Amino acid sequence: MSIKYFVLGLSITSRSIDLEKFSVDMRYSISSNRVLKIDVLLDKREIVDLTLMMYDSQFNVYNLKLGTRIVLKNPLILGRVCLGNTSISMIRRGDIVYVYRYRELCNRTTHKCMFCLQHTGSDYADYLRFVFGRSKYTESSLVKILHMIYVMHTGTSNIKVGIANGLKNTLRIFEQPFILATIVAFLENGVKARKLELELSRSRGLSDRVPLHHRITRIKALYRKLDVVVKDFAYAIKHFVDPVITKFGINTKSIIPMITLDRRYYEYLDKAKIISDESTHIEEGTYEIIDYGPGGIVLANTSNNQYMYIPYDLIRDRVINISATE
Repeated sequence: MSIKYFVLGLSITSRSIDLEKFSVDMRYSISSNRVLKIDVLLDKREIVDLTLMMYDSQFNVYNLKLGTRIVLKNPLILGRVCLGNTSISMIRRGDIVYVYRYRELCNRTTHKCMFCLQHTGSDYADYLRFVFGRSKYTESSLVKILHMIYVMHTGTSNIKVGIANGLKNTLRIFEQPFILATIVAFLENGVKARKLELELSRSRGLSDRVPLHHRITRIKALYRKLDVVVKDFAYAIKHFVDPVITKFGINTKSIIPMITLDRRYYEYLDKAKIISDESTHIEEGTYEIIDYGPGGIVLANTSNNQYMYIPYDLIRDRVINISATE
């Protein structure tokens, strides 16, 4: 029986390398001459550690770090793998709440669905149906923990809004291609977070769904115009995000913190072959994981040193056509 390799997760550690505080001026509206001054704190990040976690059909787990070499073949993506199950339990001891995570891996492949028949009724499946709006009610243990609401500028005309549970928090931002991102709020559970996310996604200029290939194309075109993007993002937050969160009793920020990446990560989009579609043909061979790219990984072909950029959202929970790792 041939061994299959499944993507389990992406672990990223970042550090701030530059903090810049400044103000941007803009009109209240197209027809108004009143000027709104918005204070911004731009936090430029560098990735200090990256690990692509995988497992095989025999449940051996691999941590592919920078410098790891892998042999890739066509087609790069062979299908989906069942997400198995993830659940949590919480124990309170005095003022401290301990959160324990239970994770069950699965080696069954699926087609368009996220779960096999065995796990379609799992705690994790119940949670995702709620998060994706396919169910209005959930008893999943995951919904009971802290959730983060964030918005990000992905280069498109719509600002993306999303939520992440307490097991991921800010990691979810770095799993996606973005130019700017800001954390809107932390809410005590997933029910409140989903309600706010849904309300924000209905706001003008915001969306909870932005196509991956469109994001990457726009980021590649706009990352050099960071001053323009900052102004657009600040405008969207003040006009479309703040009015919504105020209705939810959340205080708006006098200074908008914005996370961005060091420019060298965006420059990979200019010099690397971008794999943004599952049908994209790759040059087969041995590749070395050399760096982080916006929301993904950058590999170098060891025979010709040509770069390839793969967004994590493309390979997340996928079966990857790998013949060996070293």
